[in-house]
Amino acid sequence: MNWMNLPRAGVLSLSCVLLLAQAQTPPAKPGTAAVKSLGKGSGAGMPMLDREQLRACFKQRDELELRLKSAESERGPLDAEKTEITDASAALNAERASVDEAKARVDELSAKFKAFAERVATWNASVKDFNERGGSGAPGAAQRQRDAIANERLLLEEARKQLEAEKEAVTSSAQATVNAFNAKVVAHQQRATSWNERNRAWNEASTALEAERSDWVVNCAERRYREDDEIAIKAGR
Repeated sequence: MNWMNLPRAGVLSLSCVLLLAQAQTPPAKPGTAAVKSLGKGSGAGMPMLDREQLRACFKQRDELELRLKSAESERGPLDAEKTEITDASAALNAERASVDEAKARVDELSAKFKAFAERVATWNASVKDFNERGGSGAPGAAQRQRDAIANERLLLEEARKQLEAEKEAVTSSAQATVNAFNAKVVAHQQRATSWNERNRAWNEASTALEAERSDWVVNCAERRYREDDEIAIKAGR
């Protein structure tokens, strides 16, 4: 899972621009309107904001402040969830050991079945050899061989029952372990995918917000306006 290689976006540093004190130029001469600025810009070489432009700048500033607060409130939970996902990933890696143990038990059982199959093959060969010879040999030897074959058959049957019982216990336990682990992995991957999508959306929105902030600085904060226009706007005119 490559979900760990995720970008960690930083919170936009808009406060330093949006939470601006409205700087005022030195007192105007009697009979002239005071000139102010939304930022620290002198407005040199740029036309002064008219009332409608100033109204738009105030509105854009307020909207940017709200969106900044919203972005900052969303960043915290995203970072907290990323920590939870990282911790969950570590827990899954640790839990994988139980899956490896289950697999080892299955492999061990497979080895036992292989050995049993070889033992059965040896027994079948001895039965075939005995039948082909027709019980010839020293007196009593045929009976001893027959008894040995019969005894081995009983032992093989007992071994088969034990292996079948062990197979039932091992496979059911191992399958339960694997199924539970796989379910956790799927849920974890879905959560990581969801986080990636939400984090990407936050980054894209933050980039757009930063672009708008830069535009506001150029078109609003660095230009001057008449205080009379500000007073009129606040009065609803």
